[in-house]
Amino acid sequence: MALDRSFERRGFMARGRALGVAMLAVAAAALPTSCAMPETSIGEAYTTMQLTNPLSMQRYDEPVEIPLSEVRARFRRFDEKDFSVHMLPSNWYPDRGDALLATDPTPMIPAQVIDKDFDGTPDTLLVICDFEPGEKRFLAIASPLFSRMAKSAGPKVGGGLWVRETTRREAGTLKAEGGYIEVANAVLDAQHSKGDGLYQGDGPLFETDASAWRLVFDSRLCLDVIGKRDREMHFSPKNKAFVGDFLDLSQSTQPWGGSLLGDIAGFGAGAFGYQEDGSIVPMAGVDSAQFRMIKDGPAAIEAEMVLFGAKLGRGSYDLRWRMTHFAGNRMIRHDVNVSRTGHGLAFAMNADAAKLEQPTAKSSWMRVSSFGASNVGPGVAGSLGLGLLASGRTATGFLKNPADTIGVAFDNVSRNLTFYTVAAWDQEASGLRDAQEFQKYLDDLALRLDNPIRIFNLNKTIGN
Repeated sequence: MALDRSFERRGFMARGRALGVAMLAVAAAALPTSCAMPETSIGEAYTTMQLTNPLSMQRYDEPVEIPLSEVRARFRRFDEKDFSVHMLPSNWYPDRGDALLATDPTPMIPAQVIDKDFDGTPDTLLVICDFEPGEKRFLAIASPLFSRMAKSAGPKVGGGLWVRETTRREAGTLKAEGGYIEVANAVLDAQHSKGDGLYQGDGPLFETDASAWRLVFDSRLCLDVIGKRDREMHFSPKNKAFVGDFLDLSQSTQPWGGSLLGDIAGFGAGAFGYQEDGSIVPMAGVDSAQFRMIKDGPAAIEAEMVLFGAKLGRGSYDLRWRMTHFAGNRMIRHDVNVSRTGHGLAFAMNADAAKLEQPTAKSSWMRVSSFGASNVGPGVAGSLGLGLLASGRTATGFLKNPADTIGVAFDNVSRNLTFYTVAAWDQEASGLRDAQEFQKYLDDLALRLDNPIRIFNLNKTIGN
């Protein structure tokens, strides 16, 4: 601990040093040996934040986005590449003394830095934590000193894109060989076809201990939803069966389940298309497509697809499609930038079961959903719920044709779109068991989005 130098500044150097040593000895004798003393003061080693749930509902695995400007305002040495976030005990309050002087280390929670406004510079701290109705919680954003003290905790998350070690062409046919390696960036091969084994799972995978998604690389670039009967993480380099050979995710023969849609037709669990008057047709291919993994971290997976020359109706457009899968959640947030207006863009999902459409009323989010056994592929038991939430500011209506889809049409003049996709299988270990439970989840999600967690810093409310 650094000694107080005020005595030296007053000219009492010798007396100050002696007095400082004596005071330090007394403090050391009084402090329990099991306590952890920070090396620096608040504002240099850590800062605390107060988070409040404004709703009378439980919020588990809730994503909370804290502006980095507010973190740096009190934490002068904050390093966005080397930090930790800790949930403080529920009985701790700001007037109870030092937050991190505890006999037991405070647990870490999943956290990472993200670029919320997509300008290329990290600007937001994303954390995942739980809230009881109306609960007030405190967390500490700390230097690496406290990372060594803390216990790791929180939801699991994993994902990425795996490709074969070597590829070649034989008589114009693409051949993929060797084991799978994870890559952060890729230009998708236009000659890729189903069954060639080039991409593990046909694209990047988004997985938590409750659910999983994959992005199927074909002309539609559609999402598929994967059923999980247990809470183990399967899409991981640690799983030798996953990286050693191709797993056909269209089959349900694996003990953890498989593609719930079977051999995907139409829009899968989500794809872009062109719509007119409520009728939609799939996107008719792209000139080229690029994938990059922005962040595969403890709080979320962030991946991005750039589609050049996406064929939408009679025109071609460029789409920048950002997908964020939050740890412990069933939802994926989609942020899309369209190169110009007049696009006729819509997002649709396969849905043969009963549908429910809810326009904006008490909520600012349009919601459309489907739940039933007819959504799942042949040989897969149970019922699948698919849901889509889109902002009422950019979505203009629901899709009516074809009848076996659900989806929303976007305003032609809107170039920046945000929406959420949700999936739930009633055979999951923590599955939603019926249509009522699934609908309640969607209603609660809309309510949570309209009422974000309140963040307080030095008695100052921060807009989330």
